[in-house]
Amino acid sequence: MLLEFVRSRSIPLAALCVIATSVQAQNCTGTISANINVVSASLGGTQTLTLSVAPNQSGEIWQLLGAFGDSNPDPYLLQGGLVLDQDRYLLGLVRGGHGFVQGGWPTFMGVQVPWDAQGHAQLNVVIPAGLPSILIGKTLHHGIFTTSHTTLLPICGTPTVPLLIVP
Repeated sequence: MLLEFVRSRSIPLAALCVIATSVQAQNCTGTISANINVVSASLGGTQTLTLSVAPNQSGEIWQLLGAFGDSNPDPYLLQGGLVLDQDRYLLGLVRGGHGFVQGGWPTFMGVQVPWDAQGHAQLNVVIPAGLPSILIGKTLHHGIFTTSHTTLLPICGTPTVPLLIVP
């Protein structure tokens, strides 16, 4: 679906593919870590994501995306190194939602990371108490990426951090 969304924009797919082959990968300096990796659906909780990039990249637009899986990654994001499945949570973030994320700005293609001048930021994944039982046993993954200014294709992504939802 994400590829279909990109395909429906004004840049013809053939031209986009030609441009994509010429994109040079930048020096990926982004890192992400989390204070916890398990949260209770009945009690709720907060996972704090600590993010960093090189200070010279803090002026770049980095976005956070998430998904409930990483075993069948979206090809568009995968080319930038971000391994997330295409699911309803991911698509909600892509369309300007914030999902469970607090501390950034919902934008097209994810939640924008609010860097300080040294290239540091924190975002919170807030799981409310009383989460539906259908999500118990699922793992939520979040990662950050940046895109090329000329092609809008992902050029640098981080590994994802998991958050397992238990009863």
